[in-house]
Amino acid sequence: MSRNPNRCPTHPGELLREDAIPATGKSKSEIERMLGLSRQHLHDVLAERKPVSSEVAVRLAKLFGNAPLVWIRMQGPMTHGTPPAKSMCRRFQH
Repeated sequence: MSRNPNRCPTHPGELLREDAIPATGKSKSEIERMLGLSRQHLHDVLAERKPVSSEVAVRLAKLFGNAPLVWIRMQGPMTHGTPPAKSMCRRFQH
């Protein structure tokens, strides 16, 4: 299976907001406490206003049972996206 090069990258906050957190059955407040994050920090990540740092990636990996690299690799294109990809994606347009 090959990846569509024209597809906009998914921010880790979107995956957390739409899939990962609801699958836990826990509230955002519970997730904040479990991750050791402030309410504002988690909400900024979920709203795609803040990147997932390496420190937060480690915490997410422990909580969701995967590797920190999963979260870091998802964040990479958001932080270091190429200009053509950025121009095609709504989330990059300000």
